[in-house]
Amino acid sequence: MLADGLIVAFGRKPILMSIVRKAYITLEVMQPFLFNTYDSPGMTHIDDMMEVTKGTEFDLMPEITQAKTDEGLTDICRTMIFSIREYLLNEDPKTIPIAQKRLRIKRLVYNIFRAIIAYFILRWFYGFMVNYIEEAAAN
Repeated sequence: MLADGLIVAFGRKPILMSIVRKAYITLEVMQPFLFNTYDSPGMTHIDDMMEVTKGTEFDLMPEITQAKTDEGLTDICRTMIFSIREYLLNEDPKTIPIAQKRLRIKRLVYNIFRAIIAYFILRWFYGFMVNYIEEAAAN
């Protein structure tokens, strides 16, 4: 709220609370899936199903094998997040590349800021150590 107040003071449209609100709504939508355990016979008896469907057009082995890899899980999570964004939050998928570009720019600015802070801390520490060594050598 304070940041939005500063944004309004500079004559811009407040946006931060709407972002926080969307994140909260997203977590509320996903809460039943994140914190509940569902009994799914298709997954608890997956080995039996794979044996029955092996060699048929309903063979599940390629999909299950892919889902167990890191790339498969990443792809599944990406699909889930984009689907939530599109269907539950009613956001246009065309804005994703713009949002990704903005995120890259913000990360770059953040990393530059961190590097500047690290530089000043190291410079201060180096000056402190040089003074300490000079004082120790003088005594």
